[in-house]
Amino acid sequence: MNKSTSRFSEHIWFYKWGLAGEDSVNNQGWQLKTLSTIRKELGHTNVSRTSPED
Repeated sequence: MNKSTSRFSEHIWFYKWGLAGEDSVNNQGWQLKTLSTIRKELGHTNVSRTSPED
């Protein structure tokens, strides 16, 4: 992937990350992260869930 992390607009960002089962870097240089790691890095760890009945 040749594109770096960048901001496209106020609410749209592109991050040079791939989603994987563990944090690692693959043989093509991609930085792979778990969903949990991505949420922590973006500050989205305290997200409450609502039930479908709400």
